[in-house]
Amino acid sequence: MKKLLILIAATTLVAFKFPNERFVAKDKGFSIAIPEGYEMKKDYDQMIPVMMLSPMESDKDNFRENINVATEPFVGSSSSYSLANLNEMKTALTDFNLLKTGTKQVGDLTAYWFVYTFSYKEFKMQNLVYCFAFNGNGYGVTCSASTETFDKYKKIFEETAESFKKE
Repeated sequence: MKKLLILIAATTLVAFKFPNERFVAKDKGFSIAIPEGYEMKKDYDQMIPVMMLSPMESDKDNFRENINVATEPFVGSSSSYSLANLNEMKTALTDFNLLKTGTKQVGDLTAYWFVYTFSYKEFKMQNLVYCFAFNGNGYGVTCSASTETFDKYKKIFEETAESFKKE
């Protein structure tokens, strides 16, 4: 009985990490959990059907950590999509520095992820990107924070990226 109560308590705690609210883009073939308290912007631009912004921390908060999903036509594997993204970041971003790469099983998909830093205006940024490719599309879940705040947001970034599902 004690084990059952612990299991129920653990399940309840996990259930409160993300409310059942998900952004579903059936036309793009995916869904993703929306972190509690984040502001969601649908159809952020042509390639980004959803952008999620962290809550403002104070009046002096000059950058809102964010998570977005970019989609584009792509024929190939998640691995090749990840490599294509990395190559683009290396040439497009100032002071690009690749920190880590890896793979992660996300549901029935294999994600290729990488973490990098770069400079943007007066900010030193750190991003975590999970790449997926299926059904003729590439998907990049990009999680952005300043280098100073990245570790604070890393867990919610990973949990959100790992909630990505094929629809």
